[in-house]
Amino acid sequence: MADSARQYLQTVLRSVEAYGGRFAETPTVEVLTPEDTKALVEAIATFPDGSRLAVSVLVDTSGSTPVWRKYRFHYMDASNECLFRYDNAPHHLTIATFPYHRHEGPGEKVMEAGPVELLDVLEEIRRIPR
Repeated sequence: MADSARQYLQTVLRSVEAYGGRFAETPTVEVLTPEDTKALVEAIATFPDGSRLAVSVLVDTSGSTPVWRKYRFHYMDASNECLFRYDNAPHHLTIATFPYHRHEGPGEKVMEAGPVELLDVLEEIRRIPR
């Protein structure tokens, strides 16, 4: 079995900090099962330029590898305008990558996108010119 869900999500949050994100408030990690195999984390990290990343991940660690049942990574500028957001909410039925998708720009245009990992999101943020 993988690490407990709580341990796994704490590792996820440390990844954000390693890329320069800082949490103004302590992230919330809610364990959803008595055996600590499912948990939800919700946090907002601020980067040095004032941009922010809202993270929401529901993880299941009951198998041999962690599975992200639900996720949302919403990256916004210092004015709270959406730069991009990845999520797997099942509400865009017609896209080829359903339920995985990306929202882009202030109008949050929906685009196809496969499953994404947090490190991919952090690398994308790092590559944005400042």
